[in-house]
This record gives sequence, C-alpha cells and structure tokens, in this order.
Amino acid sequence: MIAGTALGQAVSGRALIAAFAAIMLAAAAATWRKAGRHPGSPPPEAPRPSCPPLRIARDPAAGMLIGAMTGFFGVGGGFLIVPTLALALALALRLAAGTSLVIITATSTMALIAHLAAGRTLDVPVTGAMTGALIAGALAGGRLAGRLPQRQLGAGFATLAVLVATYLLISAAFLGGPPGAS
Repeated sequence: MIAGTALGQAVSGRALIAAFAAIMLAAAAATWRKAGRHPGSPPPEAPRPSCPPLRIARDPAAGMLIGAMTGFFGVGGGFLIVPTLALALALALRLAAGTSLVIITATSTMALIAHLAAGRTLDVPVTGAMTGALIAGALAGGRLAGRLPQRQLGAGFATLAVLVATYLLISAAFLGGPPGAS
C-alpha cells in the first residue's frame, strides 16, 4: 500500500480517476460474465462445501496487488477486493462480500491508528453519523442479499460498478473531475 501511495502521488487526480474507472469497468465485465453463466454451467448460487484452499503463491500476491492498487488510487475497498476474491480466488460472491468487509475493517483500523499517530484529527460527529448510517445500510442490505440469488447479486454489483465508473469517466473527461481531483 505504501509503494502504491507514493506512486499515486506522482499521477494527476484526473488520470487516477480515469484509470480507476477503467479497472472498475473490467471488474464489472468479469463479474457480469460470472453472474450470467449459461444454463449448462453450475449455478453461481450453488453452495460450496468450503472455502477454496489457501494457495501460498497466489493469495498473498493478490493481497499485495490490491493493497498497492488501493494505495495508488486512494480508494478501492470493495470495488477491488470483492471481484478479486470472487473471480481470481474463486470465492462465492456472498462469501467474497463478507470476507472483504473483514479485510476492509482490519485495513481501516490500521489506517486510522496510523493517521491518529501522525497527529491528524478525527471529525467525530461526521464519523459517527456516517458509521451509524453505514451500519443501518449494511444490515438492510444483508437482509436483502439473503433473499436474492447469487446471479442477481453479481449482476447488481456489476451494474453499480458500471454506473460509478461511467460517472467518474464523464466527470474526469468533461467536468474537471469529481471534487478533490486535480
């Protein structure tokens, strides 16, 4: 993550946004393909008896790549972790989503500690309001996701990624970039 952050500071905000949007579109396409398997394939919603086996050469390398990309882009979280877990590491989408939340929690906690140790402050009212709203949304989304087939979850994730990537590309190309992108 540190190397990616250093490299990301050498690139303009608009270029970072455009590159991130391109990666989001690629992840959306791959997720859409996985969600839309033809009827002869095993259904994506079929439960797996267990997690895929840990592969020492592959799994840490995927984590390092996602960490570098997250540092480079300054964002990433679920948009990078979920497709990597689901597509590259062969986890079911529900398992990938849950696993990504644990990874994001651990990473966010470490980043918070690092920022506070560096003397930065925390806007407690904004943080509290966002945290409460995110928890409520996650609980509601979790209940909804439990009622939807894996195929619909994959298609929904892909659609959301395309919409966000399209906004980012239009913003970077024609509107000077989203706020904070220079």
